[in-house]
Amino acid sequence: MSEEPQISLTEALKTAKEPEDQLKVALDFMRLALNQEGSPRLRDFWDAKAACLPLFKGRISPTARTYFWDEFIELSNEARKLKEVLDEQSVFASEQIDLAIQALESDLCRFDEMLGQMKSLDLSKEAVELLSDVDFYNAHFKELSLLTSLSSRIGSLKQEVIKTSMRVRQKGRIFEKLHQLREQILPRRKKIIEALGTAFVSDVEAMIKRHGNKPCKPFYALREEIKTMQELSKTLNISTDAFIKTREMLSQFWDNIRLLDKDRKKVLGEKKQFQKENLGAVTAKLDTLEKEYESLSKDEAKKRTAEMYSYMRELDLHRDSVVQLKTRLKNLEQTKTTPKPEEEPIQPKVDTDLMQVEEAIVALQESSSAETQDKIEAMDIEKTDPMLDPLHDLLLEQKQGELLAKEEVLVSEVEELINERAMQKKRIQERLETLRKTAGAYSLDFERSMQIDEEIKAKKILVKKIESA
Repeated sequence: MSEEPQISLTEALKTAKEPEDQLKVALDFMRLALNQEGSPRLRDFWDAKAACLPLFKGRISPTARTYFWDEFIELSNEARKLKEVLDEQSVFASEQIDLAIQALESDLCRFDEMLGQMKSLDLSKEAVELLSDVDFYNAHFKELSLLTSLSSRIGSLKQEVIKTSMRVRQKGRIFEKLHQLREQILPRRKKIIEALGTAFVSDVEAMIKRHGNKPCKPFYALREEIKTMQELSKTLNISTDAFIKTREMLSQFWDNIRLLDKDRKKVLGEKKQFQKENLGAVTAKLDTLEKEYESLSKDEAKKRTAEMYSYMRELDLHRDSVVQLKTRLKNLEQTKTTPKPEEEPIQPKVDTDLMQVEEAIVALQESSSAETQDKIEAMDIEKTDPMLDPLHDLLLEQKQGELLAKEEVLVSEVEELINERAMQKKRIQERLETLRKTAGAYSLDFERSMQIDEEIKAKKILVKKIESA
């Protein structure tokens, strides 16, 4: 019997033939019912007790009858005391559950007051920019959080009632109260979840549509936007359908972005190669001009130089290459305007610095931004000198290229680059204004006018490039 406590009384009595043995089996069954682990099986106990009484009338020896009767009385008293304890516990548990239900009803009555105490939605700066109506999301998130908390309390109370031993009618009354409270919460909660899901799907669609097949932001910035939206889909507790739909949309969008980035890098590579070939062609032509320049007349030299400037404008060249080539042309032109002294004078510091900058630009084309920065710091030139502008521009191009090549980019790094680009744009615009004043205030010779005109055009192109970057 002890190994099979859940065996029915009828099955247990079949194992005994004599009334005395049957009585012993019934009493053992009663004892096991009271000692049941967890909570006693009182119903089985009362059934066994009722079955015992007729057995005492059977043919049993007086000694056995007395012994079994004493045991029967002892078990009955123990069951009575146990029932009293359980009834007290049941009443206490029922009272506590009723108090908890009253607290829930009170919280529902002061719902607006509690709503004001809920924490607002914690959104990053990027998330605020991506969501169409932050106030809408914040208000619905707070209401959903409160309703979810109340629903969770109802579920916990329901589990507590199931575990507590009490009368069936009493349990039914409590379950009915909990059901009524749940009906006040669940439809409202479901409606908010659907509203949040619909709004979030619209915002994801708007983000994807805004970029389309030609993203208006760098690819690393788009990757951060996608990550932000994915995190929001978890935070907002939207519906399962909306969650799955937005995840699929964002995944597809990222796949498209990666393909576009791959195509962009391919185009940039081809453009770089094309510019390299153009540079080779211009350099070869310039080398030839330098060899022949000494033997040319002044007018012929001016004509050939103008042709060279025109030829350079027709070709797609990297900005730094243009600076390098124009510097060579300027130096070449000076050989015709500056008379040769009998003894070659010591080269002024400005010319030395200019050559140093030109050499640095050529040498640092394939270097890192850190190496370029070190080179600028090492130069014995005032850091605000316009002569260093080409090196500063090269440094920014290298920094942007390094950021684009990174898999993970910090927001602070992007903000720093944007600030530096803004300062670069301001510097170039100031230089443009100076050049315009110079061109309009003086009667310049042909070469100088052409040089200023070329520099103005180059600066305008650079400003547009900065704005697009």
